[in-house]
Amino acid sequence: MSGVSTAVATAAPVATSLVLFTVIGFVRPENTPEREELLTTVDTDATASS
Repeated sequence: MSGVSTAVATAAPVATSLVLFTVIGFVRPENTPEREELLTTVDTDATASS
């Protein structure tokens, strides 16, 4: 890896993964009953503590 800084060599794969996970999450969301239950629970907990 001559000529590439350590910061770029570290940040590039992390940034690529972040973009891929975000895009895939929007394109193919995983709508499962377990996920919906978890989101409802989190939303209820957040609302109750406000």
